[in-house]
Amino acid sequence: MTPRIAARGIGWAIFLAFALTAPSGSDAGQAGAPKPAPEMRQEIVPLKYIDAADMLLMLEHDRGPNGSISVTRDSSRNTVLLIRDAPANIDRMLALIKKMDVRPAEVLFTIDLISGTSAVEAAADPRLADEPALKDLRKLMGLKSFALIGSSSVRTSERETAQVTLGRSGEYGLSLKPRVVKSGKEERIQSEIRFGYSSADQPPPALIESVLTLTPGEKTVVGVSKPHDPSQAGVEQDRGLILLISAILIK
Repeated sequence: MTPRIAARGIGWAIFLAFALTAPSGSDAGQAGAPKPAPEMRQEIVPLKYIDAADMLLMLEHDRGPNGSISVTRDSSRNTVLLIRDAPANIDRMLALIKKMDVRPAEVLFTIDLISGTSAVEAAADPRLADEPALKDLRKLMGLKSFALIGSSSVRTSERETAQVTLGRSGEYGLSLKPRVVKSGKEERIQSEIRFGYSSADQPPPALIESVLTLTPGEKTVVGVSKPHDPSQAGVEQDRGLILLISAILIK
């Protein structure tokens, strides 16, 4: 009798062990069930000022792995963004759009094209002789006489390129592409500048190509050396072209 009882005891032990380790019907179903899809939200956002391509590039950082952003147009042909993503990502993207899609600043440039030479010339403009912005050039380059070749002003929007023709016969061209840089309460105008001989067919190599930072209301000098012409010895001495530029913000 004893062996039978022992065998029966072993059988119950195996059954109990299986019952404790086997998953229940509900647990087995949960393990094999697909995860629920993440909550998604959709927003249609009109763009007023910023370029859609630029805005898409900025939003890419906040887009989730299952999110999507596309560009379309409404019934009035205005650019709109169609955004579908998780609610938290949508909130971050809407905040960024509100910050970046603002009216661009308007900038008014005033430009004087000046000829400077180390020779004393009767045709020199006496008003330029006392121009404070030219003071350093007089010392550094030994310039004694200044004559105004031409003046112009142009108004443009931030991130837009403005074209200006200068010279007595329009022989020079200047392009300006500004953007406003803010640091605390201070605002500065940073402008891409390209100055050179104007051409109707193909732009010639620039005499100057740079990025200029302007304080609104102050004049800034950009000097461009002009090669000395040996055939003009005694007439044209160390002559240079000078751009005198100022800019103000129009709000």
